[in-house]
Amino acid sequence: MNQIMPPELLSGVIAEAQSYVRSLRHDLESMNGHFMPDVLTEMQRKAEILNGSAQVLQLDAVASLVQPVVDLLEACLQMGSAIADSDRADFAGWLDEMDSVMADLVGHNGASSSPYDVPAAAPQMDASAELLEIFALEASEHMQVIQDRLSYLHESPGDPEALRDIRRAAHTLKGASAAVGLDPVMRLSHLAEELLEQALDRETSLTPDALALLVDTEASLTDLLNPNTHTTTSETIASVDRRYLGILGDAYPFADEQHTITPPASPDTAVARALPSVEGVLRLPLASVDVLINQIGEVIINRARVEGNLLSLRTITQELGYSNRRLRRVAREIDAEIEKTGFGAVDAQNSGETIFDPIEMDRYSRLYQLVRELEEAVADTGDANQELIHRTDEMRGGMTRERRLTSEVQEHLIAARLVPFREIESRLRLTLQRAARDLHKEVNLTLIGFETTVDKNILDGLADPLMHLLRNAVDHGLELPKQREALGKPAAGSVTVRVARERNHIIVTISDDGDGIDFDRVRKRGVETEYLSPDEAADEQRLKQLIFEEGFSVSETVTETSGRGVGLNIVHRAVRTMQGTIQIDSLAGRGTAFIITVPVSLAITRTIYVRISGDLYAIPLDQIASVLRLQQETLEKATKDQILRLDSQMYNLYDLADFTGRSNEVVPQRRYGLVIQTGTDATLVLVDALAGVHETVVKSLGKHLRHVVGVTGATISAEGHVVLILDLMEVTGLAPTRLGTNMAGVLPGNRSKSDNLHVLVVDDSLSVRHVVGNFLERSGWQTSTAKDGIEALDKLAISHPDVALVDI
Repeated sequence: MNQIMPPELLSGVIAEAQSYVRSLRHDLESMNGHFMPDVLTEMQRKAEILNGSAQVLQLDAVASLVQPVVDLLEACLQMGSAIADSDRADFAGWLDEMDSVMADLVGHNGASSSPYDVPAAAPQMDASAELLEIFALEASEHMQVIQDRLSYLHESPGDPEALRDIRRAAHTLKGASAAVGLDPVMRLSHLAEELLEQALDRETSLTPDALALLVDTEASLTDLLNPNTHTTTSETIASVDRRYLGILGDAYPFADEQHTITPPASPDTAVARALPSVEGVLRLPLASVDVLINQIGEVIINRARVEGNLLSLRTITQELGYSNRRLRRVAREIDAEIEKTGFGAVDAQNSGETIFDPIEMDRYSRLYQLVRELEEAVADTGDANQELIHRTDEMRGGMTRERRLTSEVQEHLIAARLVPFREIESRLRLTLQRAARDLHKEVNLTLIGFETTVDKNILDGLADPLMHLLRNAVDHGLELPKQREALGKPAAGSVTVRVARERNHIIVTISDDGDGIDFDRVRKRGVETEYLSPDEAADEQRLKQLIFEEGFSVSETVTETSGRGVGLNIVHRAVRTMQGTIQIDSLAGRGTAFIITVPVSLAITRTIYVRISGDLYAIPLDQIASVLRLQQETLEKATKDQILRLDSQMYNLYDLADFTGRSNEVVPQRRYGLVIQTGTDATLVLVDALAGVHETVVKSLGKHLRHVVGVTGATISAEGHVVLILDLMEVTGLAPTRLGTNMAGVLPGNRSKSDNLHVLVVDDSLSVRHVVGNFLERSGWQTSTAKDGIEALDKLAISHPDVALVDI
């Protein structure tokens, strides 16, 4: 063995190899010197699989023994002849030697002499807590399937679908337990799989003994996997094993093994003692969390509508209060006038000037009664208005509580998607190590703040840009060791990746201590590629923007380590897709830093609503440095180059109406300017009006509109209208656009070495995917995983792995 094999993978390799050796031995004996092409073809397939696994994992002792077997079987198939007697002896000898090698490997791996020696059967490797937790969760799911289908088999012992479901769960549990080194669990799962396979091949129902054996196997597995109530001893499991030997007969997979069953020292030394408890843990697909986040987003949109209606209701109650007070005043004035008129009639009667008419008295009484009713109605309306105000205030309080609860639910759901940056730590280290090795440079990598958490989608989207920037730093940033020593620098260059969180944003800084960016070279290259005119006086900020243009690269030749001739546009495009920004800071001879700022989560963001010619648009707040209120006479001071000076600050003017195509027929007397700060330059984006700051649920535009320049998504306003979310950096042309798709990174002729070592691992077992993926990454491969064929096809639609490891 040329390398130190990770024990978690070695356990699985040994178990698989031993099963192939047993199967080859059985096939060799079954032919008994006769030419059986189907059997030979199947033997060749098994031998090639075993040979391929041994070569990939660098098990030279195994590969050297399997290769003659492959050659012999291929020769027999080509000649159409049976295996000769002399070759059969050699064949058997090779198989015996393989068994011996496997035994040595088992001993090297620290395996117990007994498959059921419970104290020694705990995980036989330094399995991470994360891996054990993944296995515990996965095992509980498989055991649930086995339990459910066994219950059904009591009524229908011959149901093939139920048998297949149990066989599938046992098969996956076998592989997962082998991956983490739980041999007793692996062995019992294997035996159950063989029994079910036999029943399915014969198309027969399970006998009562076989069904009882499966039930006892389920009980033993459940007990072994339960860290709290484990009571199963090695004698119990050995008894189950002997029952399998009696039922399976020649199909018993461990017939060639000799074991001494050693009872455990105490019941507490359980296999599963090292496994974490899965009590209270619910594993959800990421898509389910996305659905919940989308639903809470809809709740927020609906809440905004209710708040808008509540605000309108409050305005109505205020108007009603004003009307009530005016009506009360009018009622008082009418009452005063009636009182005044009535007393005048009485005074006239008393003076003897006129005789008071009784009819007039009736009219007076009726009018007085109506005034009293009016005053009562005014009072009742006033009371109703006060009650309405009180209820409105209570509704506002309820909405405030609902807003707080919704925000808490939203935060918890988003937190459920947050993962630490350390998940991509090994990928970054391997990327830098490969680049340093290929370019013969010495590099020290420092990672800071990798415990910071970020949305899973954001982290996945950042992985490739960060690896590209690391390769770029080693290739273009750092000098060769002799050059560094000549400059008085350490021979080993330094690259630092620093992660920090500021409010709702993640800031990732990739810096190196190389020679910095040669801006004269950038300017020259810009002229050569016609991004700059020969007489254009491009400042440093313009040259920094030029680096991110489509297809721009300062490399004279296309390398396989970084860039691949397509420049940093692919990095910028990926960052902009995540609604992030990227900046460059470089000093000649001191180094370069790329600063990436992305939101913690893309689900919900804060935006400011603006109006252009009556149309409503949303702009993320993080893109705006400040907001200015501008009078028309101030705007008239702008130069013909659309540059405005305000308080010693120069602003480039950009009217958002030029982007929307909805210019005002009547120029407003007052407008607002949204300040975008890019380095030392500032741009004023003019809008007609502001419509407040809102929590915005970001909706995707779909695949057919994902490349619309300047538009990153859409949302729903409180009034139910669709509002586009704009990217001011693209709108104003301060950033390269996202038009089109750069295919240079996926064409076979332009792939880097890391791309040439890309493997897709497809397996329904999360534990197997985790173990195999980690091992391949440690071995220098770039890996991606899929749980089934559908997800694998989705991965193939966006990436082009060179090989796929598929659990058929």
